[in-house]
Amino acid sequence: MISTTDAQRAVNDLLWAINSPSLLNDSVGVAPLERGDFDQERLAHTIAANPNRRVGKYFEHLIRFWLAEIRGVTDLEHSRQIRDVKRTIGELDFLYTDEQGRRTHLEIAVKFYLHTPDADVGGSHFIGPNAADTFDRKMSRLFDHQLPLGRQHISGITQTIAIVKGRIFYHPNNAVPRSLPAKLSPDHGQGNWIRQSETRCFQDQPSDSRFCVLRKPHWLANEIAAIDDDSLMSKAGIADCLERHFQQNNHPVLVSQLEMSRGHYEEANRLFVVNDEWPVRSVSSPT
Repeated sequence: MISTTDAQRAVNDLLWAINSPSLLNDSVGVAPLERGDFDQERLAHTIAANPNRRVGKYFEHLIRFWLAEIRGVTDLEHSRQIRDVKRTIGELDFLYTDEQGRRTHLEIAVKFYLHTPDADVGGSHFIGPNAADTFDRKMSRLFDHQLPLGRQHISGITQTIAIVKGRIFYHPNNAVPRSLPAKLSPDHGQGNWIRQSETRCFQDQPSDSRFCVLRKPHWLANEIAAIDDDSLMSKAGIADCLERHFQQNNHPVLVSQLEMSRGHYEEANRLFVVNDEWPVRSVSSPT
């Protein structure tokens, strides 16, 4: 049974998955999605039937619902494995026939990267919370391996597209660079990041600001909370929470900062908090 809160989160996350800015500079546009465009109860049951804490898998379920239940594409295949003799050489996220009768190969991803001008991994300054993942590395694999795979091994594909959503997080001391990676859209979603020793910055926030730690898989849509939501913390409360967290482990923490608006709290900023040695001291935690 899915709770009312989780059902509403699924609705907000699906809307974000379709309507949020693309990370890709040359992305294919899709029609905006409205709440009245789909059966919200059916979405809730679909998500409840496919529980997964990994953000990427959750995103896949949302996109699959959009393709099957909203767009109504035909001949839909998900996670089609590509084999070469006896070994698997790759997997296609989605194969389907679209509304215009085009056989389509779709690759999707939801990614989060922290901009680090003073450090790089493999030549990239856009590094994931798990530093083994970088924007440049992901783009190379997507465009050089994953997208060509369909046409190389499946006959009849006439359209190959990618949907990549997510956010880029910038340190408050560093401006957004004028020169971005070629594949990164300048209109990407944004947030901030700090290190654990910099959590004193919360004391500079308005006294009526509230904070909450975002739990996987709900890293997608902007947070909305009722005034009496007991998961909300004051600026002193979030600082204490983060101090306790980093005393026990080095995993990054994703925080939502909310401000009062129209009788409830709405997200005003999103903040990754990483350990002081990141990206050198990075804990692998797949999204």
